[in-house]
Amino acid sequence: MDEQKEIPFRYAHGLLKVDCASKSWNDIQVRYFEKYPGPGKAYADMSSERSTLVVCLEQRGGHCEARLDLKVPTERKRYDAGFAVWVPANRTVWGYSEKARLVRDVRLVFDPNRLPEILGDDVDGKRLQTPIPITYDDRVTQCAHLLADACIEPVESDRLYGESLTTALLAAYWTNPDRHSKKRRTGGLSSWQLRQTLGYLEANFAADVSLAKLAALTGLSQSQFSRAFHASAGVAPYQWTLQARVRKAQELLAKADQPISAVAIEVGFADQSHFTKVFRRQVGVTPKKWQRDRKIIEVPDEGPTVDRVRSAGL
Repeated sequence: MDEQKEIPFRYAHGLLKVDCASKSWNDIQVRYFEKYPGPGKAYADMSSERSTLVVCLEQRGGHCEARLDLKVPTERKRYDAGFAVWVPANRTVWGYSEKARLVRDVRLVFDPNRLPEILGDDVDGKRLQTPIPITYDDRVTQCAHLLADACIEPVESDRLYGESLTTALLAAYWTNPDRHSKKRRTGGLSSWQLRQTLGYLEANFAADVSLAKLAALTGLSQSQFSRAFHASAGVAPYQWTLQARVRKAQELLAKADQPISAVAIEVGFADQSHFTKVFRRQVGVTPKKWQRDRKIIEVPDEGPTVDRVRSAGL
């Protein structure tokens, strides 16, 4: 993880060290922070030129919260980590901690004008201009933890995976409860949408497929498409792609004695290590062992030798 030599906030007090790792998916900058406050109180302005959604993952040794007024604690019923904070562009919201030794969070920095493209009519536009200091939602927290892992170990994920996670987190946070039961699409893709999507994925499973492209093929928002595809296919789009890559890899490994590294690149993985990890997760063994076992199974039966025939008196 990249270490920040300077505290990367507009104004900060009491922070001894801040480590950061970042990735960008779907024009959304995802930044994972590990902050080490000094003794006593520490605080920082979380605002930036673009709007930011912050999810607190962990507080160790003390407590932390978001405050609209630095001197006034935010009213809350829960004091554990896992809360989300909405910070509109250039609107000061304080990240405050007291007696904490470590605070970990994930921040999604983006242009909120893109939310309709990502979420469709699920977005609650009335909330976009107002800071929201503390909201708890287990779905948001779960997605944030997965995004943190993807920032720390980026080789574990690809574009479609990161875009799916950011879309899921934003959908969980911004879904308008009043519209949820009436307008939210819960069914699967229509026959033509599924045919169009699968045809594109089968032709491009080894490429850098984007969620925006898949959604555009069906005329849905990215959030609507993700839900509908899962309902139809039983897996998320990025999982379907990984399964297709592994199936193709098995074909290549069975046909010729190709190096594992060459097969990994041909089916769309960045390196052999990532390919091996995904292959073993899906198949149960490493590609090398699968290839070796396949050869043993397919050795032809040459029948009895001449010596054995003679000794049998035939």
